[in-house]
Amino acid sequence: MKEENSQVIDLPYIVSELTDSLTEDQLNSVLHKHDNLQIKAAAGSGKTKTLVSLILHEIAHGVKPSDIIVFTFTQKAAGELLTRILSSAQKLFPNTDFDGMYIGTIHGWCLKYLENNLNISNFMILDELHTESLVLRLYDSIGVED
Repeated sequence: MKEENSQVIDLPYIVSELTDSLTEDQLNSVLHKHDNLQIKAAAGSGKTKTLVSLILHEIAHGVKPSDIIVFTFTQKAAGELLTRILSSAQKLFPNTDFDGMYIGTIHGWCLKYLENNLNISNFMILDELHTESLVLRLYDSIGVED
């Protein structure tokens, strides 16, 4: 048993809960020992289940949720992943604070970073129309033809 922030964690039980229903490939991903991991697989193959197990396995072994960043391709995928993580976490880590863990798109993370960490007060996100207008203006200014 391991004590984390005044809560006792039954590590063997948690690891068993997270890994017992995984396939061999999923288990290999969860037990991956490097800093970065990319999971690519077909729809319905268990990517979300694998990621949930991986993230909670890392937390069980002492990684703080606020030190975790997960990039997904869509906000919908991020929402599903976060929902499943928090649902499982209520049972396994009832007293752990999951604030500060980022799950979302890389674009969302970059925007959050710009808003929170840089002294840039005058920036805007360009929509498709503004992007096209800027590109055309730059093409004209440097003499590029269509």
